[in-house]
Amino acid sequence: HRAWVFDIYANEKGNPAIAYARYPSENEHVYHYAWFDGRQWIDKEIVNSGKWFPQTPENQHEREPHYSGGLSISPEGNHTLFLSLERNHIFEIEKWELDAEKSIWKATVITQNSSTHQVRPYAVKNSDEKMVLWNAVERYVHYTNYKTKVMVYVE
Repeated sequence: HRAWVFDIYANEKGNPAIAYARYPSENEHVYHYAWFDGRQWIDKEIVNSGKWFPQTPENQHEREPHYSGGLSISPEGNHTLFLSLERNHIFEIEKWELDAEKSIWKATVITQNSSTHQVRPYAVKNSDEKMVLWNAVERYVHYTNYKTKVMVYVE
């Protein structure tokens, strides 16, 4: 499958973690989280985040069918990520936490019922506050942004 790395993190021991998307098809953007525990790599599927988010004019070929909403690893590590995924045909931001012992994901809604796509979350590193930034995109067509705002979530 095609894949795209969105974020990389290293814990206090230097063990890496990677947040990435796999693309089994153009309508499936499956987010994954993989980390090295000191002995082996562990790779957990998170969720199928939906399809691409550019809004290609009707009757035109989509140039970027693998352009996902995105995900970011919390600067604290601890198997916490911030995701952009399709909910009711709009991309929203959610916080996902993994209970590694039970292999269970817990999702917390950050945005909902948005009128614009909420995409490309970025958990700010080296900040005094726990902060996530993302874009609120009214319209996006192949590398041309229209009316984009930067949004902020502080925990």
